Amino acid sequence: MRITENLKKLQSYFSDPLYIVGGYVRNTICFGDYTGTDIDICGAYTPEEIEKILAGTDIKVVPVNPRIGTLKITVGEESYEYTCFREDSYAEGGEHTPVSVSFVKDIKLDALRRDFTVNAVYFDIKNEKLVDPTDGIVDIDAKILRTVAKPEKVFDEDGLRIMRLARFAAELGFSIEERTLEVAKQLCKNLKNISGERIRMELDRILASNEKYGNKEGVRIGLTLLSDLDAWQYIIPEFGVNKNNALFRGIDAAASAHPSVRLAALIHCISESVKDFEDHEKTAKDSAELSRVVLGHELGLKYKEMVRSEVYHLVLASGFHRCKGKSVEEIKLFVQENFVYMDKILLLIKALEGGETPNIQAIEREYQFMKENNVPYKISDLVLRGADVIALGFPPIKIGEVLQTILKRSALSGKRFNREEELAIAESLKC
Repeated sequence: MRITENLKKLQSYFSDPLYIVGGYVRNTICFGDYTGTDIDICGAYTPEEIEKILAGTDIKVVPVNPRIGTLKITVGEESYEYTCFREDSYAEGGEHTPVSVSFVKDIKLDALRRDFTVNAVYFDIKNEKLVDPTDGIVDIDAKILRTVAKPEKVFDEDGLRIMRLARFAAELGFSIEERTLEVAKQLCKNLKNISGERIRMELDRILASNEKYGNKEGVRIGLTLLSDLDAWQYIIPEFGVNKNNALFRGIDAAASAHPSVRLAALIHCISESVKDFEDHEKTAKDSAELSRVVLGHELGLKYKEMVRSEVYHLVLASGFHRCKGKSVEEIKLFVQENFVYMDKILLLIKALEGGETPNIQAIEREYQFMKENNVPYKISDLVLRGADVIALGFPPIKIGEVLQTILKRSALSGKRFNREEELAIAESLKC
């Protein structure tokens, strides 16, 4: 285990050991000298004791969550999150936050409040040795996820652990111990008591899981596992209870999509969960509208507006390429209207189709042409302004219509007009 000089310096102020715990220890055992994980430390010292011992040193201590005994400790350029050994008590129903916390001195009790054995292996910084209260090293070596105590207790305490189970399986490529999996499915209803924000954070991690430790099938594993657990009804209810064609199409698309469009790929045909449509553009439009609810703040996963807006536009555009008989003119206008999102739209529709198609190639050609020839894609790119339109004799109510017509003709002609050309077009609209 690689122990930095800063960690050794921190330990030197304490007579009893401090411990590294969690992902850093797990990943070092699993992958070797692993440095890509944040270092979490813990010990028997209360936050007050830590602050008192380090007072007057050059080590910075900032309270993070005094109720659960968490501090941020900065030594030089390194920062660690410290948590006092503790026992947690939870209300019934699996809410994420413990209702009471007791600080303890026993490392075994601290281990038993955690989720999975692979995350409950400690490294004693003072004595430079591993401490393994729940046989997590055996499970790491066997690549198995198992709860630290009876799974009924672990999942009943905190429903979010079901999402974490899927996430760790996806990231690490570990299998799940039989009883752990069985009980997780039985208690997945506890997800209904978890906030949309926390579910969203775990879903995002699953959607990025193949990049974490190089598990190529991570995204598919994680999303499919949520289906096996019957968990989607509590994550995105519009997918239905389980075994839904729109869900599986979404999983297939997300698993093969670029990371930047995986969320849109997952829900690109979600409206088919509600009603089966054969009209691709209508399905895309309805799915885009539904995405606002699914990702929204009131009933959904509480994504930021920037994300919701982008996903809406990507999903809305995702049906265009599947419609046969689109003219060159329609393609030009489609590219112009969606120019800001075109790079991601192309990534999305290629994932949906499993590669290039003639329609996708046509869209990509027009997009490249517009970029290379600096064709305007928004009204502010035009030379004329509202005052110019009014000066030509148009009423103010007509400004948008006139400028929009000029913009569209620019796309159809494949060029950026000069002032005289734009004025000529505007004049022609006066009749």
